[in-house]
Amino acid sequence: MNHTLLFSTSSKTGDKVLKFTLTKYCYTCPKPLGYLEIDLDILGKVRNAIFVNKKQKEYKDLPTAITKALDDYFFEKKDLPNSLISKEILGTDFQKSIWLVISTVTFGVTITYTDIAEQVGKPYAAHASGTACGKNPIALFIPCHRVVRKKDEDYGYSWGVKRKKWLLNFEK
Repeated sequence: MNHTLLFSTSSKTGDKVLKFTLTKYCYTCPKPLGYLEIDLDILGKVRNAIFVNKKQKEYKDLPTAITKALDDYFFEKKDLPNSLISKEILGTDFQKSIWLVISTVTFGVTITYTDIAEQVGKPYAAHASGTACGKNPIALFIPCHRVVRKKDEDYGYSWGVKRKKWLLNFEK
């Protein structure tokens, strides 16, 4: 699936319209996760990855390195390498600091929102760290499913609590 974006710019020499196309890629995850829809930056790094329930017909094939990394995650139970994450992720400085901490949490390990807040130097910002976690644009690659509450309560997940519970059980 391709999406064309138009951006207009102004300069002393006149208005210009910049046009580029984003290509959507798709990875089929084990049930009940569905599909992982992925956008790459110009360098082929993951800029966006979201779970979707239905596969579109017009997806392109993922680059081999990303497919291999996802296969290794699901079939070999290995962490996804941070080297596949784009430097062009959109977010505030605070959100990016939270996502950086989350990206260090390894396979099978969980961390609390309070722990994350403390690691970024804002010990009273557990709620804000949870909000930033919920804005994570790169499912699995920045493993926000590994972030839990201090108490064993129900917890949210941008792509559904069922998916989060499945991922946590899978990683045990």
